[in-house]
Amino acid sequence: MNRNRKLAKNMAAAAAFLMSGILAAGPALAAEAETAAAEGAEGQGSVTTAVPESTETEKSETVYAKADPSGSVTDIVVSNWLKNVGGETAIRDASGLTDIENVKGDETWSAGADGSLLWAANGNDIYYQGKTAQDLPVSMKITYTLDGKEVSPEELAGKSGHLKMRFDYTNNSRKMIPVNGSVREVYTPFAVATGMFLPEDVFSHVSVTNGRLVNDGSRDIIIGVAFPGLEESLQLQTLDMLAYHEGDI
Repeated sequence: MNRNRKLAKNMAAAAAFLMSGILAAGPALAAEAETAAAEGAEGQGSVTTAVPESTETEKSETVYAKADPSGSVTDIVVSNWLKNVGGETAIRDASGLTDIENVKGDETWSAGADGSLLWAANGNDIYYQGKTAQDLPVSMKITYTLDGKEVSPEELAGKSGHLKMRFDYTNNSRKMIPVNGSVREVYTPFAVATGMFLPEDVFSHVSVTNGRLVNDGSRDIIIGVAFPGLEESLQLQTLDMLAYHEGDI
């Protein structure tokens, strides 16, 4: 495989890895949905979940997403861990997932009339996976510029030159809350961790803005963290303007 074909191949692999990094905020998503369910409101997250029937059971949820080179999601897999702290014989869990599979054990489940899952836990923890078609709380867009001209990922095959990749994130989860006597729109706080491997036989002279670049001897490793929606929620634009005017006086 020549250098240029490797470039296109690594674009796809990088995008998939980057999208998986977005969902480091998965547990926060589950926690928000649980809170909304307790309040009788509609959850803002991408995966429907609820507090299990037993107070001796805890739930941990992780969302994995595959993405194409543009950053668009192609497949979402949700992994749930029902922690059977009280050694319950049965665990009831609300889930909107499809293609549910027990990934660690032989415990079986049956569907309740309300669409919940009733697991025959027999005192064990339950680890299961499923798929969802719901939208993620954070979306990503990757833009490619080759020698100053924006190109699609497909156009990179067979090309070489100065490549610039830009990653933009959109927080799609927000709600109106009271703040100091007024109602404001606030985004659900998510930390977006981005990681990328760039082999030295394909990429050279790599630099990164708003991130960290390290090298393990055979490849460059890029790591970055973003907080989409944080600036708007805290109204940091207003603070920046005030600081600017104060400096002028």
